[in-house]
Amino acid sequence: MAEGRVGRIDDEFVINPTISELEDSDIDMIVGGTADSVIMMEGEMDEISETEMLEAIKAGHEAIQKLCQFQEELREEFGVPKRKFEAEEVDEELKNRVHELAQSEIQDIVTTGLGKEEYSDRLKAVKDDTVAKLVEENEELAEEEDTIRNICKDIEKEELRGLILNEKRRIDGRSPEDIRDIWTEVGYMARTHGSAIFTRGETQALVSVTLGSKKDEQAVDTLFNEEAKHFYLHYNFPPFSVGETAFLRGPGRREIRPWPFSRACYKEDDALF
Repeated sequence: MAEGRVGRIDDEFVINPTISELEDSDIDMIVGGTADSVIMMEGEMDEISETEMLEAIKAGHEAIQKLCQFQEELREEFGVPKRKFEAEEVDEELKNRVHELAQSEIQDIVTTGLGKEEYSDRLKAVKDDTVAKLVEENEELAEEEDTIRNICKDIEKEELRGLILNEKRRIDGRSPEDIRDIWTEVGYMARTHGSAIFTRGETQALVSVTLGSKKDEQAVDTLFNEEAKHFYLHYNFPPFSVGETAFLRGPGRREIRPWPFSRACYKEDDALF
C-alpha cells in the first residue's frame, strides 16, 4: 500500500508538490491505495469537472503503483517472503443450509424498499430465526452462532451488490443518480444571530450561528506557519442518534472543530440508503 499527494499547476498534475507549489495549485488531494486499486482519497480543490477529478485520481494511482513496485523490489532484495492472507474455511454444508433458510427472506428485505430502521429490524429477525432453527436441528451449532450470522451477512452483501450493479437500484428504491428529498428553512429560531433547519431522509440538523469579533479567532499552529480559524463548528452527536449505547457527556474533541474539518463521522451508509 502507498499514498501520494496530487496537485495541479498550469493544468499539469504535480505529484507530492512542495508547500510553495501548493499555493499555486487548484487541487490538493491525498490518494491512497494498492497497485491494483484506489482505496481512499481526501482533499480540497477549486471547482473542477468530474473528468478532471478522475484524471487527478488516475495520476495519483500511477504514482502509487510506482511506490508499490519499489516496495516489492525492496522485499525481494532482502529476501522477505510475501505474506498471504488465508481466510478461515467455512463448512460448506452449514453454508448451504443457511442459504436454504435465509437467502429468500434476505433477498425480499433487500429488494422491498424499506427504511433504515425497518430494514435493520427485519434483517436482525431473520438472523435470529436462522440461528434458532439451526440450533434446534443440531445443538452443537450453538457454538457456530457468529459463523451463521456472518454467512447471513455475506448473503446480504451479495444481494445488495446485485441490486445496485444489475438493477441500478438502492435499498430504498432510488437509482444511483437520485438523492433523498431535501427540506431546509433559514431563520428558524427568532432570538439567535442566525439559524437553519435541514432535513434529508432520516437525517435532521438544527443549526444556530453566533457572531463574534476578530478577537474570537483561534490561532492554529501548523507544521510550517500559524493560521487563524475564524469559523468554528460545534455539533452534538449523542450516541442514541446512531443507535449506539454510551455515556452522555459533553462534546468530544471531534465535535468541536475549526472549519474546514475532516468529516462529521456519520454512521450511516449513504451509498445504500
